[in-house]
Amino acid sequence: MSVTVLLPRGLAKYCDGNSEQLCQPGTLDEIVDELVSRFPSLASRVRDKGQLRSHLLLFHDGEPVSREALGRLTLVDGQQLRVVFLAGGG
Repeated sequence: MSVTVLLPRGLAKYCDGNSEQLCQPGTLDEIVDELVSRFPSLASRVRDKGQLRSHLLLFHDGEPVSREALGRLTLVDGQQLRVVFLAGGG
């Protein structure tokens, strides 16, 4: 049983260059904890004071996840979580 986490290149470089990671099903926090335990240098790049960094957007099975829903997000076997960087500009 696993959840597929797809990371952008900018984060994959902290995961031995692998943009696709398999994690145990669970809440978003549990999945992030698992990734950080495997790749400690990822911690400060995905969380700030315990919260998901604001420049990261999440898509659960292709659907955007709102900031309000982050605490309620639970992924089950076979589902996918895509992490993307928010585009900046000016």
